[in-house]
Amino acid sequence: YSLWKEFLVAKEEKVFQNVGKEVIMERFSGKTTYYILAQGEMVRVKGKRKKTLAELGKASEAEKFVKKEGLNLKTDVGMIQLVRFYDAQ
Repeated sequence: YSLWKEFLVAKEEKVFQNVGKEVIMERFSGKTTYYILAQGEMVRVKGKRKKTLAELGKASEAEKFVKKEGLNLKTDVGMIQLVRFYDAQ
């Protein structure tokens, strides 16, 4: 198993009129998507933990591990621990 991380940044601009001046507000937002290469197939990690674990296999064992360790699968650390769990199996 191997873990892949995709990070996309979007820039949004809004233009406001302020007493004869034009003010441009810029905002950046980031989105992280994780992928796990499992048995030659790339699996996208979606927001639902149970669905992701079901796609990877051994869902009940993995669910117990995630709960026992208190992993947050929305963080790099949590995803790395999950991949290590699957590698050990």
